[in-house]
Amino acid sequence: MRHSLTFFVIAMLLSIKANGTDPAVITGTITDLDTGSPVAGATVAFGSTATNVTTTLTNADGSYSLTVGMSGAPSRVGYIEAAGPDHAPRRLGGEPAFDCFFTCGSGNAGRIELDAGEVLANQDLALSQGGRLSGAVSAVGGGPVDNVWIGPIPREYSQLSLSYSTHFYGVSENDGSWALPLALRPGTDFTLRAETPGKNFVTTAWNNRPCQFRSCNAASTDPVHIIAGEIGTGFDFALQPGATLSGTLLPDDVIRLVVFFDAAGIQLGSMLLPEGQADWQISQLSGGSHYLQFGTLTGASNLIRQLHNGLPCPFAGCQRARGAPITVAAGGNRGGIDIVLSEGGTISGSIIDDTTGLAPDLLINASNPTFLGNVNIIDTDGEVVGGGPVRIIDDEVVIPTSAAVAPGTYFVRTHDSWLGAGLSYKAAQTNLSSLDGYSDAMFPDVACAGLSCNTSLASPITIVQGETTDITIAMSKGSSISGSIVDDLSGEGIAQAVVELVDAANHRLAATRTDNNGNFTFGAFPAGTYYLRSAMSAVLGFGTNPNQHPYFDRVFGAGGSCSEQLCDPTTGDSLVLDGSMDAGPFELRVEAGPVIRGRVIDSLSGQQIDNGRVDVFTADGTLVGRYRIDRLTGLYQTTALPPGTYLLVPVVSPAFVAAPLSADPERTLTAAPLTRAIPSGAFAVEMGTVDVETVLGVVDRARTIIFEDRFE
Repeated sequence: MRHSLTFFVIAMLLSIKANGTDPAVITGTITDLDTGSPVAGATVAFGSTATNVTTTLTNADGSYSLTVGMSGAPSRVGYIEAAGPDHAPRRLGGEPAFDCFFTCGSGNAGRIELDAGEVLANQDLALSQGGRLSGAVSAVGGGPVDNVWIGPIPREYSQLSLSYSTHFYGVSENDGSWALPLALRPGTDFTLRAETPGKNFVTTAWNNRPCQFRSCNAASTDPVHIIAGEIGTGFDFALQPGATLSGTLLPDDVIRLVVFFDAAGIQLGSMLLPEGQADWQISQLSGGSHYLQFGTLTGASNLIRQLHNGLPCPFAGCQRARGAPITVAAGGNRGGIDIVLSEGGTISGSIIDDTTGLAPDLLINASNPTFLGNVNIIDTDGEVVGGGPVRIIDDEVVIPTSAAVAPGTYFVRTHDSWLGAGLSYKAAQTNLSSLDGYSDAMFPDVACAGLSCNTSLASPITIVQGETTDITIAMSKGSSISGSIVDDLSGEGIAQAVVELVDAANHRLAATRTDNNGNFTFGAFPAGTYYLRSAMSAVLGFGTNPNQHPYFDRVFGAGGSCSEQLCDPTTGDSLVLDGSMDAGPFELRVEAGPVIRGRVIDSLSGQQIDNGRVDVFTADGTLVGRYRIDRLTGLYQTTALPPGTYLLVPVVSPAFVAAPLSADPERTLTAAPLTRAIPSGAFAVEMGTVDVETVLGVVDRARTIIFEDRFE
């Protein structure tokens, strides 16, 4: 009987393991790197960005045993990491060292796969000495604040919203005091952020730098330096009361989404409203201007997504920071933002080869095997007002149901202004699957030169309230274009540089970027006459970051260099395409030169603006170019420019106006002085033969602490 029971238990265990429910176990020892002595009380973790983090503490002899649940899966992928109150974190096998731990999977170094029921022994780590921080939290004009979370964020990751896990966070006590429980890497600079879950205070970076909601920009905060073997003191926070926005969102018979953005149009957060709940509230805001978006999940209903000011925003390519912002005073309360969504209609359909009537030829990219791009819905004035994805489903090219747009008459094209890519772009350059060798098209079968479509040959579609309009777009083969962008001096290819196809008036028709060797291939395009040029500090589409290179531009076939919109395509060679034969390769040789680069900041608060652009004009008002701010670095950069006087206009959103900089150099960062401010909101910059670094000031119109002479 006992043997039978034993057999039954073993069979059950094997069954559990086969089903992925038997946990894995990791064992090892944590020691001090310098002395070799055991580290007691260290936290050992296993996890990744995709799974929950499992932790345990080391014993007095430094040993640990970590049980890792499988959550019903046969295996689990992650990293083994450890840190102690006096020892900096380290990842097993993760050299070079990482600056983000317990929640930050990165690459393959140190990554392991645990099978259900596996015992992984001798996973030893030697930790070096680290440093910690401590301080106190209080309310401005009040007493201590408890349960405030103080989190260290590596400076290079602040833009990406990555941070150490909450295991490294200090939490304030009843008297407001706090200390980090685990040490950090010495010599590393951090942004130290205090946030208040469940309380309405403004999230604040150390030295009382207010953040927008829970987002702190590293460039707008003061760095905190970690010293080995020390617990830094005096890192105190004085928290301002948070501002609140609230209202209702109807109808409430469907799940809805409220998304909120800062004055520059950068998303701060979102909240889902379940069926039956009309009220919404957003707190912990620092005050000033905001943009709000209301709607349902894409494809969930025919309700039209819109902004708080009534402007429609029916697709991902919608620019949120437009029209009048919603404003609230610092620490204030603004309610009564009541929105009733209206009903529209949607589109769906398919894309076929105009000759065969079957699915077009597909070029599959392994990293995006089913996504081809997007279609644009365009109103009769030529404005993009909506759109939706294009996907490969069962070897067919499908346009799934779009987000809703207002009833009316529209055109639909396959070129996507948000990503700046057509459906036929080569996968190596765009990281998308593509339709190999096809020109973009406008419904039903009009071949387009990228963004340029002849609407007089196209058929408008009618979108009806509460209905889905089904369409089929027929695409035809065209001529693809290939070539390279190289450094004229070295002959080396330039990676990630933008090349544009333009018309004789220098209007962009299409764009792509070079690969790691400086080569490009894009298209295809119908028969016609085109021009090819570089755009050395440009974006592919509205939703992409700029590719910034300190070079002059070059028109293919032209004898010299030029700069952005000052380029005259007709000085180069025209490309006459027949719509069937591919063209190229064409080489664009570009010369290095001086650029204007810098940041845009709020003149009053010193906060860096991470969205928008800087328009650059010559002294006589001729447009040179519009240069997007890189959201990851906060920097704008022009193409190389010849010597002269240039007028720079920061364009962020209607919520901002250009304004002189604060007199506090610590808040305005480091910048070359601007020679004079132009009343129209432009800043004059003298350009010579070397790069010019600038910081341009803007101010939120909603802020009340502003002098009239800032606008004179």
